[in-house]
Amino acid sequence: MLYWLILRPAPVRGRTFLNLPRKQAAALTRALRGLPSRHFAGEWRLQRHLDAVTALYRRREGALAALQLGHHLTAFLLACLEAAHRRVDRPAVNPLRPVLAHIERHLGDPLPVPDLAERAGLSVSRFQALFRVATGLPPGEYVLRRRIERAGELLVCTDRSITAIAFSLGFASSQYFATAFRRYTGRSPREHRREKSAGG
Repeated sequence: MLYWLILRPAPVRGRTFLNLPRKQAAALTRALRGLPSRHFAGEWRLQRHLDAVTALYRRREGALAALQLGHHLTAFLLACLEAAHRRVDRPAVNPLRPVLAHIERHLGDPLPVPDLAERAGLSVSRFQALFRVATGLPPGEYVLRRRIERAGELLVCTDRSITAIAFSLGFASSQYFATAFRRYTGRSPREHRREKSAGG
């Protein structure tokens, strides 16, 4: 996924950026304006915080929700700072490009790490280290998350059964698929399909 983020902290009398203490708000805005790179690979926690922000904003359930919203926004921006600074020292990841493309084309097939390392022309240990630097995740978890994301798309865009989607993406059973899907999204495949179909 690709995100564009535009920050315009509008001054409000008596309030600071994200209602942080004045010194912390000033430090955060300075750090954001001084990012070493405005284009960087994100991490899964960024999406988690964005999802939480979206859900809380829609509910608007009073002071507690506002506090949670501020927490997730602050955590999201701090994670952006970390990711942007890491990119400066990040080694070249060209060997992984064909591997990532291969993963996208074969999410329904077995994708053992040794085979992926061989495709990249690297030892398993070097491949795992480089993969984690490039994506923020070990290879196995990256593949699982991509399968879950693809499943989420198929649940909304097709009328295929949950079991058929699970098997098409390499899950051994619909029960394991449902467990993994809930762990990463916070809802069951059936709930995801129903909420998205209803415009949620």
